Amino acid sequence: MVACVPGRDQIIAGMAHLGLWTSTTDGIVWRRLDSPAAIDNIPTNVVFDSAHPDTLWESGMYGNGVYRTSDGGLSFSALSNAASDTVTVDLSDQYHLMLACAVHERANSVAISVSSGRSWHTVDTIPPGAAFQSNPLIVADNTLVVGAAGGRPGIYRTADGAKTWQHVSDITPDGNWPTSLPLLAAGGVIYWLAPGRGLAKSVDKGATWQLLRAPLTTAPIELPGGTLVGAGSKQLYASRDGGKRWAALGPPAPFAPLGVAYNAIRHTFYVWRFPNARTPSALIKWQMG
Repeated sequence: MVACVPGRDQIIAGMAHLGLWTSTTDGIVWRRLDSPAAIDNIPTNVVFDSAHPDTLWESGMYGNGVYRTSDGGLSFSALSNAASDTVTVDLSDQYHLMLACAVHERANSVAISVSSGRSWHTVDTIPPGAAFQSNPLIVADNTLVVGAAGGRPGIYRTADGAKTWQHVSDITPDGNWPTSLPLLAAGGVIYWLAPGRGLAKSVDKGATWQLLRAPLTTAPIELPGGTLVGAGSKQLYASRDGGKRWAALGPPAPFAPLGVAYNAIRHTFYVWRFPNARTPSALIKWQMG
């Protein structure tokens, strides 16, 4: 897992049971961010408070599921002891009271906190026929969307904090981490990878959806100015019109990425994957000219 801190020349990388590591030298020198060691899981994603970049939440599998820091990593607090595929935070609320996560390897297990992570409850109002997957997204106050498989797959939405749910689309988002991460872009627009079909897009907080053709196999990211970028096979692609049209961006990568991050200060992309015996490199970079 790799992410770039908004507005800073800083990369954060998660390593299995070795915590979060950070670099401010374009990846040349790294130091452990959670030092003394606090995080013991396989990191899955990081959510930043863009208005206060020293505040971030980390989720992970096979260990405590959610951690939070408000001092740039000098100290971390464990918020959930259930291994989590992803975490989502209500960034529209200055107190960040609402969080949601999907419990790893536990079907239909979406957990919600309305106390900034101090306590959690498991959603028990899942509609018949739905099998919620590991990709909840908090869109606004008490409003969440989640992808589902099962007898009635697609996208489900709640506007009352998970008391009731509505089936709002037959488009089934990717259910596999990390490609299942939905993007909440500027203006509240949501983009969600639909495997083999393209991108699901919503412009009304998840109430309605449309399917866009896209060559992507990773979750997209949004650059300053609104350009969308994602990877398809071994190639980066960019869209400057809200996902309607895509064009190849830069040279091919030596492997098929699992995720993409962007450092706006260096104008540099970082793509990552899990290393294996044939491809030991887990992180590569490409700087736009």
